[in-house]
Amino acid sequence: NYTFTEQTTKTFYAYIKDLAEGISEVKSDSIEYKVPITGGSIVDNPNAGPNGGASASGVAQDNLKIRYYGKNPSNYICFGTTNKSTCTGEQNKYMYRIIGVDKSNRFKVIKKTPIGLFYWHNSYSSDIKWPESDLYKGLNGISGEKYSNLFIGNTTYMPSGWNDKIETINWKYGDNEIDNTSGTSLLDIEMKWNDTVSAKIGLMYLSDYYMNGKIGGENCAVNRNDCITNNWLYNNSYEWTMSRIGNSGGYYYSWTVDINGGPGGGSFVNPNSVRPVFYLISSIELSGSGTITDPYIIVN
Repeated sequence: NYTFTEQTTKTFYAYIKDLAEGISEVKSDSIEYKVPITGGSIVDNPNAGPNGGASASGVAQDNLKIRYYGKNPSNYICFGTTNKSTCTGEQNKYMYRIIGVDKSNRFKVIKKTPIGLFYWHNSYSSDIKWPESDLYKGLNGISGEKYSNLFIGNTTYMPSGWNDKIETINWKYGDNEIDNTSGTSLLDIEMKWNDTVSAKIGLMYLSDYYMNGKIGGENCAVNRNDCITNNWLYNNSYEWTMSRIGNSGGYYYSWTVDINGGPGGGSFVNPNSVRPVFYLISSIELSGSGTITDPYIIVN
């Protein structure tokens, strides 16, 4: 029988009773207890710091209550392993970062490094929207013309049981030809899209990039240098977003974040970097401090 008694310092001791031998108590070494971190606790106590932190998004219709902003906030999180040494030692597989916390207190996360270079779709002369694209199908483990098991179904990133920690949500999608605008205005446009698709895996929106550089967002079409030096989402590559531009001269394009720190128009058949984005289920609890050397670890 094990009896745990709580001390005021949140340190626990285990007392072991051997009923058969009549030994009354054997006291264990101290066991440190830390209150698990949840999406709700992040919302209640944002983690601010000199390089950025968590802050309210500033836009009422944003589905994220909190966004991590700045150069290098403490928003590192491990996915695919509960071993911190494995995560920090194999960051290309297991290290992610938290974009923010949504209104259901779920963590929205993005892979720290790309899984590779891929097309948005295998043709740029057809009116293909996000749920019909090869990239969408490949990320979500749906049989498509070009890719399969890029992420869901790929045991490199999704070991057994980890798929269950990802929420299926309704992702908004649509077209937008405007990039020279504020972060809040771009977010307003994208959050008003009416079309949705129910899925586990998406990409960041162009508005995510604009909004996570500083509190209230920034116009990254104009302030490219600021968005390179002060925005942790910048990845020093040409990277796909889920935000589509649409038709231009009979061909179809989607927005990228380009290597110069601003938005770019990518033809569907351009091979660009891909970082999967998803929401963790609301019951997830974390330990750790969120730094790259002490990343958040999923404990349940």
